[in-house]
Amino acid sequence: MDEQLKKILSGDWDNHTIPFFWQTGDDQETLKTELEKIKESGISAVCLESRTHEQFAEEKWFEDFAFLLEQAQRLDMKIWLLDDKHFPTGYANGKIIEKYPEHRQLHIVERHLDVVGPREGTVLLNAVGEENAAKDRRLIAAVAVKRNRRDEILTDEAVNITECVSGNFLYWKVPNGCYRIFLIYSTHEGSLHEGYIDMISQDSVDVLINEVYEPHYRRFKEHFGNTFSGFFSDEPCFANGMWWGGVQPGFYDYTIGTPGMAYPWREDILALLSERLGCDAAVYLPALWYEMENMTATVRFAYMDIITAAYRDCFSRRIGDWCRKRGVSYIGHIIEDMNCHAHLGPGAGHYFRALDGQDMSGIDVVLQQIMPGMSGFTHTSTSYSSAADSQFFDYALAKLAASMAHLNPRAKGRAMCEMYGAYGWAEGCPDMKWLTDHMLVRGINYFVPHAFTTRYPNPDCPPHFYAAGNYNQYRHFKVLMDYCNKMSSLLSGGLHIASAAVLYHAESEWCGGEVMKLQLPAQLLYDAHLDYDIVPMDYLLKDACVRHNKLVINSEEFPCLIIPYSEIMPEALLKRLIELADSGLKIIFADALPSASDTGELPKEFSKTKFETVPLADIPERLKALNMADIVVSDGAPYLRHFHYIRDGNHYFMFFNEDTVKADSVVSLPVSGEYGYISFLNDIATKRYTDNGRVNITLEAGESCVLVFGSDMSELAEETEFNRCEEVYLNGNYKIIGYDRPDAKLPTFSFEGELCDITGHGMYPDFSGIIKYETEVILPQADKYLLELGDVGETVSVYINGKYAGSRICSPYRLDITEFANAGKCILRADVANSMAYREKDIFSKSMMFARSGLLGPVRVLCCKQ
Repeated sequence: MDEQLKKILSGDWDNHTIPFFWQTGDDQETLKTELEKIKESGISAVCLESRTHEQFAEEKWFEDFAFLLEQAQRLDMKIWLLDDKHFPTGYANGKIIEKYPEHRQLHIVERHLDVVGPREGTVLLNAVGEENAAKDRRLIAAVAVKRNRRDEILTDEAVNITECVSGNFLYWKVPNGCYRIFLIYSTHEGSLHEGYIDMISQDSVDVLINEVYEPHYRRFKEHFGNTFSGFFSDEPCFANGMWWGGVQPGFYDYTIGTPGMAYPWREDILALLSERLGCDAAVYLPALWYEMENMTATVRFAYMDIITAAYRDCFSRRIGDWCRKRGVSYIGHIIEDMNCHAHLGPGAGHYFRALDGQDMSGIDVVLQQIMPGMSGFTHTSTSYSSAADSQFFDYALAKLAASMAHLNPRAKGRAMCEMYGAYGWAEGCPDMKWLTDHMLVRGINYFVPHAFTTRYPNPDCPPHFYAAGNYNQYRHFKVLMDYCNKMSSLLSGGLHIASAAVLYHAESEWCGGEVMKLQLPAQLLYDAHLDYDIVPMDYLLKDACVRHNKLVINSEEFPCLIIPYSEIMPEALLKRLIELADSGLKIIFADALPSASDTGELPKEFSKTKFETVPLADIPERLKALNMADIVVSDGAPYLRHFHYIRDGNHYFMFFNEDTVKADSVVSLPVSGEYGYISFLNDIATKRYTDNGRVNITLEAGESCVLVFGSDMSELAEETEFNRCEEVYLNGNYKIIGYDRPDAKLPTFSFEGELCDITGHGMYPDFSGIIKYETEVILPQADKYLLELGDVGETVSVYINGKYAGSRICSPYRLDITEFANAGKCILRADVANSMAYREKDIFSKSMMFARSGLLGPVRVLCCKQ
């Protein structure tokens, strides 16, 4: 048997969970207890959340940190640290304003006025009342751009009139026609976050390193690389905002081409732009905000290319290199939401560049951004826009992290997701398990559960997983964490198999014009069971080759490359696509070829290259016709997700039914023979066989399994068929007792009767806790007894004749009780933990439906004979 699977089945697996542990300056006994409860949950690492500690990087903080390192060492746990006092990472513990104001963010901004000539006149640079602000501004250039009457696009007739500035005025003789005069400044104004570091300045980033990273290294360097694992950056960004004027865009849409925006700037950028453009770039700076006839794409692409590379080099790589030199790792994530990963403002301009210096890729899912069953629907959430675009969140988000993990050698296949937080108490273990599978099947294999806190009640982004002993699903949270670690251990250290690569759209979006987001073809591929990775331009230019007509990057192979339609694409990318196509790679453009490059016309060889254009909707069928499908599902079943993974010659196929109804499909796999059927949550590990690669996949809504091919499965039990089953129903009289805390001694209620929704109409609508059920049943003689509990709200532990028989945290609530049951009278006890939301009624839970409460049934025992 595969050694990794053998280890897991014997109870030995790796830790892939790193929950946030919020620090609030508690006494040592409280810290010790909470850390022990985290360990008790099946977790062997924590990330200390610093923003809740009032004395971060002061003596009390370092005392707490030292104590936690000592306790972690005792418990054989690892410590990570969230790397700043305030969210998002980049405040440098507040020291920019206090000690280093010269290292504040620098921006480029513009103010303009429209004039008509011929006439001579004067333009005022600084108005009365602007004196204080004016001290913070430096004029980069004054530029006059001719306009025409046909549209609002500026012409390319631009002239640098900076030399016409004298003192507080601009003196210029306006030629015949309408002109827009731009006054372009550099300034420390325009930041989304006051006192934030400058992501494209090494000196500014060094303030963060010197004020947060270095003090921890000086005090605890003997722990670096052993008990202390590394640092976590939480949503660092460019943080540029609006300066003046313009139509206020949505938060996620702060990007290049937004009038009134303050853009990231550095003193050498103008020279870098001039070198790229081969001319005085100052005259074309207005194209950063407004369309110019022929220069928009050229200027915007060059600018975004420069600043995102600077973000990568000055922030991500600089911090990552600092960490690795000291034996620790660097992880975290940016804001990816709603295409923000390719934007400015709260974004970092380019997902892959922003995380390039990290040792894992990373994303987060919070605020109900992904909801079970909502794939394909824009739905309510408590995120910034009050609505979540499931096309992005379901088809792009996790794949960004998984793709970087597969393609970037530094990541070594490690893809992290911070999750569960800010869904509200209405999110119980069943929802968390669904979200976990949603991520696992897309290639995520490290998790940062959000969060453990010693304070209860705590309104800050619940759910919380121990909550000072108040979390009634705490016992079952360990079941979830064990499952998470088992699956992540099984699906790590190998190679992902995909049917296609999809081009990352950021660079094309920078160029302007019509752009198709990558999630459009991604959704069609995924719903047709064609798995994919997202590939950025950088990797195609530097790391890719074609071998046996397949695109190869970091050992990952793709039989084709899908290009989402873009009106304009970077010339360097187009030339590289020509080379890849000439080397035998199948390249498919969705809908149409581009009509221009960032420098103007398409390369001469482009039209002669053997590219294929396919209507977007037809791409999945085209790939299947080309035999590029890795698996085939007989009945379509679009929400039966799969993940094919190879390690040490073994093939792993994870299947997850994301639908709200049962899946029962025949799947054709590229391998055949003996295989293992693994369902960790259902305690199933059996041996099966297929002589043609066709297997039947039957999964309840939200259920998952793994098929393992390639190893000797002789140590697994044969799947036993039972064709004679007698059903014994247990829907009669139950003793029902409710306790409002897991450790409560006195009941909140007790009664005898039939199964019902405990928090339903006319019952106990505010009750949250443990509901204990007990009843008797007479069972016939049988070889096997299967207990099916039907519907449960939400998690349950089962006892048969006083012996613990197992727990279930999600559907199917089914247990094999053969070891505990016998013919004759049996006593069934089920302890059900319902939703905490009935007690807490928090603001986040207002956007979710609450699960019903208690044992709802129908309950039956299948008494089977071979």
